[in-house]
Amino acid sequence: MGLFGSSDPVEKEEKRIAKDAKAEEKEIHRLEKELKHAEKEQHKAEKSEHHAVSAKEKFQKEEAKLATKLSQAEHKHNEALTHQQKANAELQHSTEHHAQVGNKVQELKAKLAETEAAHHNNVADREHKIADLHRSKEPTVGAAAGSGVLTSDYPQQHGAVGTGAVGGQPAYGAPAAGIHQQGVPATGLHQQGVPATGAYQGGEYRSHQEGVPATGIHPQQQALHQGGLGQEQGQVGYGGATEGQHIADAPRRL
Repeated sequence: MGLFGSSDPVEKEEKRIAKDAKAEEKEIHRLEKELKHAEKEQHKAEKSEHHAVSAKEKFQKEEAKLATKLSQAEHKHNEALTHQQKANAELQHSTEHHAQVGNKVQELKAKLAETEAAHHNNVADREHKIADLHRSKEPTVGAAAGSGVLTSDYPQQHGAVGTGAVGGQPAYGAPAAGIHQQGVPATGLHQQGVPATGAYQGGEYRSHQEGVPATGIHPQQQALHQGGLGQEQGQVGYGGATEGQHIADAPRRL
C-alpha cells in the first residue's frame, strides 16, 4: 500500500460507488423535505380555493337577491314617479280650483254687500213712498161740509151727522154727510182731486157706467159709507142687504 492511499482499483471503485450512493441519499432526503413542504402549500391552496368558491357562491346569491330587490325597487320607483306626477297634477288642479272659489267668494261678498246696501236704501225709499201714498190717499182739507166733500175730519163729520155717534164715529145706519143715497149719484167724494160720481149698488159704489167702480173713494171711508148706507138701503129694500153683510164684505173689498 502506498503513502497516498490504496492503489487497488477495486477499493477505489467501491469508494466511488459509496460516495455516489451517499450523494443520492442526501438528494432524496432534500427532495422529500421539499415535497412535504409543497404538499403543505398545496393543502393551503386547496383550502383557499374552497373558501374562494364558497365566497363566490355566497356573493352570487347576494347579487341575485340584490338584483331582485333592485328590480322591485325600480318598479316601486317608477310607481312613485307616476304617483308623484298625478299628485302634481291634482295639486295644480286644486290650486286653480281654490283660486277660482276664492275669487267667487270675494265676488259674492262684494255683490252681497252691494245688494244689502241697495236693499237698505230701497227699504228707506219704499217707506217714504208708502208714507207719501198714505198721505196722498187722505181726503183733502178745506172743502165745505155742505158740498158733500170728504175731508181729513171725515170720521168726526160723519159721526156728527149720524145718530148715536160715539167718539166721532158714526153709528151704523146714520146717513153719511154729503152722500146721496137710494140710487142718487154721489158727488163730492174725491181722492187727490179726482171727483167720484156714482151710486151705491150691490154693496159698492158704482159710476154711471155699469160695472165701473167709483173712483176717488178711500177704501176705509168706502167701508164706512157702505156700513152706513147698507143699513138704510137694507131697510128701504135695496137688494135686501143687511148691516152685517156689508160689514162682512168690507174687508174683502179692501
